[in-house]
Parts: sequence; structure tokens; C-alpha cells
Amino acid sequence: DRFVHRGQSEKSIFRLPSSGRANVTAYIMPRSIRYMVAAHDKALIAKGNFFVHLALVLMDNKGVQEALIRLDVKPDEFKAKLMSYLQSAESDDRVAMDVKLEKLAYLFVRFSLNFIRYRKKFYPPTFGVSTTITRLISYQTYPLKSVLEAFELVKQARENLHLVRQPCFLLQSTHDHMTVKKNMELIYEKIGSKIKKKKYVERAYHTFISDVKNEHIFQEILNFLNKLAN
Repeated sequence: DRFVHRGQSEKSIFRLPSSGRANVTAYIMPRSIRYMVAAHDKALIAKGNFFVHLALVLMDNKGVQEALIRLDVKPDEFKAKLMSYLQSAESDDRVAMDVKLEKLAYLFVRFSLNFIRYRKKFYPPTFGVSTTITRLISYQTYPLKSVLEAFELVKQARENLHLVRQPCFLLQSTHDHMTVKKNMELIYEKIGSKIKKKKYVERAYHTFISDVKNEHIFQEILNFLNKLAN
């Protein structure tokens, strides 16, 4: 019986209780859960709208492609528009939407903890093969529970940025796959420091200081400190 119903949900959606609490994962097909988890990971790490990422994940499904064709929608063009939305410039409305999506992502992580304890790290295709040194020396999985702790840390940091009054030198990579470019701009604007400087590091990833070609960054940090001392 298990073999015959392989790939199906444990329980029928029509038997979902009308009241009380229920573990909805038992009513969702495993493939659907994989789609949502993949979209969640991309929205959390690469940033952007969770639902747009989910739509992009679903675009790889032949059934979805066929459904779009029947609606006279070209799958390639539809996918390109989704990508264009993710890459479009941020506006105040999108910032507000990002906050709402963060709350949704928080709830989704809590929901995911019912059946997933650890997740593999996501690397962009251009990051290199799995044998590169920066991947060999770093952790490759993380406890999903730590994501909830990170949410709380970010929340507290946002509320207290104005309390930072010491001189600050902010550095961020232009190709950081862990955060978006606007983050440093927001931090720069909201910290209470009178002396502050920001710099984007070109052609580098998240841990850019571990890259040999970026050793000049250490000198720039030293120059910033020396200038304060004089």
C-alpha cells in the first residue's frame, strides 16, 4: 500500500479538521513541501519575494509549463518577468513588503521545524565547486532553529542602530549572496555615528576578507583607524 501511494500525502486534504490544531505537513505531498522549502531557502538567502521564488521553482515543473501554454502564456517569457521583478530596484513599497515577507518566512521556518532539523547551505552557481577552500573550511549544514535566533537578532539590531555612536567603517561585497545591497545603505543611514564611512568591495562574495586578492581591505581598515588616532 505504501508503494502504491508513494509520493502522496499521508492524509487526504478533505480530512483536514475544521477546528483545532493540526500538522498540515501530513496533508501536503512531499514534492510540494520540497518546492516550498527550496523557495524559502532562496528567499531567505538570495532575498526577494517568497512567492516569486516559489513561482520560479514551480516553473521547472512540466505540468506548470503546460498549464501556462494552455493559457497562451509563454513559460520562458513568464519566467523572465519573474526574474526581472526580483532584480528590479527597491522602492518604499517593496521595503514594506519585505518586512511582511520576513514575518511570513519566520512562521514558515517555525512550521518547517516540525519535520526538518538541519538544512544544507545554499551556494550560487558561480561560487565554485564543492572542493574550493572556502567551502571545505566552513560548515555545510546549519540547524534550522538558528534561523529563528537570527531573526530575533536582526529585529533587535534594527531597533537599536541609532544607539551606535562610535566611528564606523562599513564594508560589503557587491556580490554578497547572503544579503542585499540596500542593507549597508540602511545601516549607514540609521546608525548614530558622526564619523562613518562605507565601501563596496568589488568582485567578492560574503567572506571577502578571506580572499587573497582583497588583502588591501586590511590596509584600508588600518588607514581608517590611524586617521581617528591623529
